[in-house]
Amino acid sequence: MSTHHTSQNNEQKGIIMHENNQPQVAVVMVPWPSQGHLNQLLHLSRLIGATNLPIHYIAATAHLRQATARVHGFDPFALANLHFHDFPTPPFSTKISTLTHIQEPLFMLINKLSTKAKRVVVIFDSLMASSVSKAVKELPNVESYCFRSISAISLYSFYWKAAGKPEIPQNAAEILENLPSMEECFGPGFLDFLKSQRQARNFDSGTIYDTNRITEVSSVRVEEAVKRLMASDEGDEMRERAAKLAEAVKKSMMEGGDTRLEIDSFIAHICR
Repeated sequence: MSTHHTSQNNEQKGIIMHENNQPQVAVVMVPWPSQGHLNQLLHLSRLIGATNLPIHYIAATAHLRQATARVHGFDPFALANLHFHDFPTPPFSTKISTLTHIQEPLFMLINKLSTKAKRVVVIFDSLMASSVSKAVKELPNVESYCFRSISAISLYSFYWKAAGKPEIPQNAAEILENLPSMEECFGPGFLDFLKSQRQARNFDSGTIYDTNRITEVSSVRVEEAVKRLMASDEGDEMRERAAKLAEAVKKSMMEGGDTRLEIDSFIAHICR
């Protein structure tokens, strides 16, 4: 396993230190090896890393190269407290095979960090539960949080449909009806895999949800929306709503904004 990072002293980094000059908390990110999942935990690494906690992001060499090359909005190698750890990409690699190959290097990394930090916090993609369980169960100062990468509204839709569509406000029901079901999103084999990962999650301390309200839509809907946007009163209204949404998202990340408060609350919790 190799490590890539920018070397600076702890005072320059501003890392929260324990009384024995060790980091108070070290955070380990364990993404699922698919671009949308790699990217989300990389951006979460940036947000949490802004508080000067040391962040350790681990993935197979090919997946790590993919994640860092495709990220937009910031240079991941410019962040002094964001450290990347890679392990050899499995031969004939599949996403499922990564579960097995990551276990040893992940355990070695977490074990090493656990001897240096007061607490190691592991944030893992919900599809990586079985890979994380050993280290979390065997090391006393390690706690973990499951990151649900799909949007919260899609997840709610899955549960709502599984529960038999109990009565909810009409507007909400219309939104949920237009979202695909779990069976429409995934094949039978992958559904079985999802079930196995849920069963493996008997060790985590909590769950982190992606509260992004923007959901995926079909290409037909996209085409229809573009036509409406081109030249119409409805298009003008949609652009105005989009501008307001962008401004709301921007404000949520500023000091005192909803998203910023949620992140600050989480940081305070893991640094308790």
